[in-house]
Amino acid sequence: MRRAGCTIVTVAVGLALWAHAAEAQGGTVSGRVLAQGSLVPVGGARIVLGEAHVRTTDQGGRFQFAGISSGPYRLRASAIGHEPLFTDIVVRSGETVEVEFELVPSATALPEVVIEGNEPRVAPGLREFERRRLAGGPGVFLTRALIESRNVRELSDLFRSVPGVRVECRGSGGQCQIRMRRERCLPFFYLNGNRADPTVIDFVAPGEIEGIEVYRGPSEIPPELNTRFAACGVVVIWLRGV
Repeated sequence: MRRAGCTIVTVAVGLALWAHAAEAQGGTVSGRVLAQGSLVPVGGARIVLGEAHVRTTDQGGRFQFAGISSGPYRLRASAIGHEPLFTDIVVRSGETVEVEFELVPSATALPEVVIEGNEPRVAPGLREFERRRLAGGPGVFLTRALIESRNVRELSDLFRSVPGVRVECRGSGGQCQIRMRRERCLPFFYLNGNRADPTVIDFVAPGEIEGIEVYRGPSEIPPELNTRFAACGVVVIWLRGV
């Protein structure tokens, strides 16, 4: 995740006569998400404040959190096709913190969907998922149909039923980590075939996923996915439409 590319402005809206009321109402965090360079608003971006507050930007790229308790928070913004950003802010009662994110488009272009003969339309990247799944080798494969049948709200919940995988979350609504039970270590993550940060599970919704591959140790990892960083295991996430 990157921290650059956002602007923060703190606007004091409380006067001395309103101090007591402002303390009760909490603070406000608002802002916009734009695409870097074009400054086009990014609608549908996921905004996470701290560990319990989540919003989605409107078509104008705007978001707002109201009635937030005073204190320091980390504010994160992510959108499909862009690199996620975060910044640290301090919320005070009776004040509004305004933040403007400029998300950088992902450097990796999404492959086109192709048709071969009478076979179903499968994107080039997903062919790797299907090839490994149909080969019947080690690993666990979560298909789109299986994901829909689970009917879960958070991506981390999909891993709770995977043998050999442990999901650890910090408090109610907090960030979650995926760990391999054998060594209790973090796996190496890929998103659409590219290296990804483990926090990707906090920014991708189950409805956005076409398939997931889980390899729980070195003996299960295919050679093309194995690196010196993947000794604990590998998780590969494929988004819909790639």
